[in-house]
Amino acid sequence: MFLEPEREQPTRETSGKPQPFPVPSRIPVFPLPNVVFFPKTYLPLHIFEPRYKEMIGLCLEEPCQFGVVLSSGNGVLRTGCAAAIHRVLKRYEDGKLDILAYGTDRFEIISIDSERSYFRADVRYFDDDDTRPARMK
Repeated sequence: MFLEPEREQPTRETSGKPQPFPVPSRIPVFPLPNVVFFPKTYLPLHIFEPRYKEMIGLCLEEPCQFGVVLSSGNGVLRTGCAAAIHRVLKRYEDGKLDILAYGTDRFEIISIDSERSYFRADVRYFDDDDTRPARMK
């Protein structure tokens, strides 16, 4: 049910669903404890860790999505929700940010890499009405 980082890089299946941004096979991942995020909902986030300031900064420079996944002491849950930055609510002098994220699509994590300061994951997007069960390792 939980994944540890690995180096495998499989290809991504697409759902054929139109996306607001180019949907890469690898997205930055923001693991959060006690948070489950869903499409068509908003999530306010306070960005203060250097690695996530870097990640969100990149998403602001060239609009991209990032994944929000539930974390635990064992790793991260395999299923998450892609998020787009809807709005920057506040910028602090020390580089911290308050943003409002909007959930776009659910995904299954295929693999995770830790080559950067933040995690990135190869993902397979799916619709909520997708009847195929998520694969378990």
